[in-house]
Amino acid sequence: MGEEIVVKYEKNRLANYPNLERKVKQVSLIDDSLGYDIRSYNEDGTERQIEVKSTSSLKSKKLEFYLSANELQRAKILPNYWLYRVSDVEGSPEIVMLESPFSIEKIDEIDIMPTNYFVQIKTD
Repeated sequence: MGEEIVVKYEKNRLANYPNLERKVKQVSLIDDSLGYDIRSYNEDGTERQIEVKSTSSLKSKKLEFYLSANELQRAKILPNYWLYRVSDVEGSPEIVMLESPFSIEKIDEIDIMPTNYFVQIKTD
């Protein structure tokens, strides 16, 4: 639901740029290895990579969510990475948008804690 809300929001944001509005895509439906969910654009035509994290909870002053290792790695290197946090997805959705939240300049403002491990055991 959150991704659909963001696609609609992005198309509306780009309504004055119909050539860009038509290009907004929910890429997570095609390839979940990209590290982001929505491909959108800035008004100058540069690509915007958007990771969507959504919740049915109301908007709060603290954003908490799970992020895969691939999502974090891609977030650090993608040129126009944005994190959109969609709150109250089933009611009156609100979007908080953060540009490059995992950049070197902002990393001190974030607590990142590992929460799981990949395990591989040989069982010959």
